[in-house]
Amino acid sequence: MKTPLVSIVIASYNHAAFVQACVQSVLAQDFQDFEIVVTDDGSSDATVERLRALGSPRIDLNVFPENRGACVAMNDAIGRARGR
Repeated sequence: MKTPLVSIVIASYNHAAFVQACVQSVLAQDFQDFEIVVTDDGSSDATVERLRALGSPRIDLNVFPENRGACVAMNDAIGRARGR
């Protein structure tokens, strides 16, 4: 797999109402040399299901089994990012 130029990193917790719009706005960009790295921080709503429903191979999703905090989730996403 080719290494993307840009990594978009997202930490999410109970953002079912917003997460699809967030990711779809990235997917709709003219620039296409990117990956979307998402860490779900143990959401109890439909955040994970909505991310998976997008079905994009550009989304690298990691789901924590319980809430560990925004900093931990963001550091996880950043650590998995492959872009420059």
